[in-house]
Amino acid sequence: MDLSNEVLLDSCTTHNIMCNKRLLKGIKTTKKELNMSGNGGKLRITKVGTITGLYPEGDEPAQAWFNERCITNLLSFKELVKKYRITYDSDVCTSFIVHQSEYGLVNLHFKMHESGLHIMVKPDKTSGLVFIQTVEDNKKMYTTREVAGANRARELYEHLTYPGKGDFINTIPGSHIRDCRVSVRYMGPMS
Repeated sequence: MDLSNEVLLDSCTTHNIMCNKRLLKGIKTTKKELNMSGNGGKLRITKVGTITGLYPEGDEPAQAWFNERCITNLLSFKELVKKYRITYDSDVCTSFIVHQSEYGLVNLHFKMHESGLHIMVKPDKTSGLVFIQTVEDNKKMYTTREVAGANRARELYEHLTYPGKGDFINTIPGSHIRDCRVSVRYMGPMS
């Protein structure tokens, strides 16, 4: 099995670490370094990038260390549990489920491989890179009217220079903005 194309959920790493540059954007050398040691020996990592599609739109992009010499791509349980609820029920199946659906994203499933590693599974039950989603793919789940309403909400949110989300949501139904064409019902992912 070529682990460089797989994504594993790892409860023993404190950082997201990637070896496949297709999973990252904006890879750059940093002044900081990560000295990693594991079963494969020691490795000095000096590059970082961002993982797109792992966190909801508007949240900080997930950061990951990058080195092509790593064996596989690791998502840190420690980092994911800060944002998402993660469940594991060995009576039902031997998979971790990262619950992203409440944020409008696809839940991530990490099924136990015969080796004991938990590898991400795509909806068609093969392993792979399911969390890399484009905005266009996400828009397909909504009607044209819902997309237009969400775009108006996002534009207004930006125009108001990113107030707190609670303040922004409370402003709309209270008619605090004259001739406002934004509806609270299109702010689902923002709330």
